[in-house]
Amino acid sequence: MYADNQRYTIDGDAPDLHTRIKPIPTVILSGALIGIFIVQHEMQQSTIWKKTDHFWIAEDALYSDYQDKCGHFYGTYMPSYIFGECLMECGFDWEDATLIGGALGWAYNTYVEIFDGCSKDFGFSPSDWYGDVAGASFYIAQYYVPFLQNFTPKFMYVKAFLEQAAIKSPSRNLY
Repeated sequence: MYADNQRYTIDGDAPDLHTRIKPIPTVILSGALIGIFIVQHEMQQSTIWKKTDHFWIAEDALYSDYQDKCGHFYGTYMPSYIFGECLMECGFDWEDATLIGGALGWAYNTYVEIFDGCSKDFGFSPSDWYGDVAGASFYIAQYYVPFLQNFTPKFMYVKAFLEQAAIKSPSRNLY
């Protein structure tokens, strides 16, 4: 059960009670995830991580009043969730998939933070990393504390009021 409803996996089945690795889905999903990781790494190496330096710490929380930490929480929760769902599709039971998925989501975002720490333009931000830890921890905690299953992090974008008003009345200059 998940939030008092039947829990289903990507393919519509209930999660397995015991881990039994399925070779074909495991190879396909592993290859796809490794490919995505390599492409993402190469793209970041040629853009935001292009200018390298020695590893350094730069606390960036003050520029945004800690608001981007919600993004770090969400940005680790979602990969943890995706990894967990993929692992269940590969034959892992729900608990194992949750633990490994949370660990992989955390590890991936820690890798990003470390490369940021070696970037001349960014630096390693401890508060960003704490947000990453919180996102993976919340994902795992949802398995062990069923009450937390009632809360799902979501992302939503709403255009600013002035942008919406300008679209509705293009003849008026609202800026």
